[in-house]
Amino acid sequence: MKTFTMNMILATAALFGASVAQASTVLRAEVPFPFSMNGREFRPGTYEVRSDNSPLQLVLCNLENYRMGVALYSPEELPRDASDGKSKLVFECNDGACVLVDVVDMRSGLGLRIPQQKSRRGGRARTEDKVKITLQAP
Repeated sequence: MKTFTMNMILATAALFGASVAQASTVLRAEVPFPFSMNGREFRPGTYEVRSDNSPLQLVLCNLENYRMGVALYSPEELPRDASDGKSKLVFECNDGACVLVDVVDMRSGLGLRIPQQKSRRGGRARTEDKVKITLQAP
């Protein structure tokens, strides 16, 4: 019986260690305008951004009203303009409507591209229509 108990304790410790290794990255940002992500609308406010590796998901939470959104992402090489070393939220804005399209996560070294739904308006934002907001550790 002692061997069984010891094996269970070791298995539990191994599972706990694996879950810690899969820990998510958490950052915070103040977004001063309304935006959407995956077709869901969000108000201006303070947001916590959490990226998990398994599955590849991004969780966005407004810290004032706790409205949340979840999006799957695809990891990509960091954009050239990420060289300032700061993590950022990247929005594309057209006709006053902004959409969260990327998260530049300098701590994990990834650019997190959020797949976009087809726009009813058509067309993609021009480079000058991109808005970047710096993320900070909570």
